[in-house]
Amino acid sequence: MDQGAQYFLWVAGDPVVDFVNTVRLRHHGGVELLRVPSDLDAWLSTAFGTTSRPSTQDDLIAARSLREAVDQCLLTATGRATVAPDALTHLNQHMAQTPLVWDGERFTRAPATTNAHALSRLATDTATLLEHRAHHIRLCDGPDCSLRLVDASRARPRRWCSMAACGNRTKALRHRSRSTQPDRD
Repeated sequence: MDQGAQYFLWVAGDPVVDFVNTVRLRHHGGVELLRVPSDLDAWLSTAFGTTSRPSTQDDLIAARSLREAVDQCLLTATGRATVAPDALTHLNQHMAQTPLVWDGERFTRAPATTNAHALSRLATDTATLLEHRAHHIRLCDGPDCSLRLVDASRARPRRWCSMAACGNRTKALRHRSRSTQPDRD
């Protein structure tokens, strides 16, 4: 699989989950899409419109570390893992970096103008997702897919990261399997 910013997918239904999906094929050793600091810049710019200084290698390491803490929490929400206290500690540390401020008219979070603020916003958005919509978090049912998704549909029938990719592939495989089986008369 190709790597880098041009391969980001925005199919999860939530930027937090799309951030976790910057590692693909996790159950096959993983394919890292945040390879270099400029990949992180591209992801943050698309997700938050940040115009901060260019990311450093330390920023990239911090982002990857946060991403894995977020993924641990998502897996906990799906019942596939138990919560790791260090993941929660990591999230809480990042959330503290963008405090709530009063702008004279309303309370708001400081805009994500630096990498630290953007990661803090991701941590805060993770907390909101887990608090209010944890039961909507899923793992794609595609046989070779490890993407996470948020099913925001009313009846919550979503099973795949993308109907055009995994959903169609799964249905085609099922159809081929049925059509190649001998008739049983």
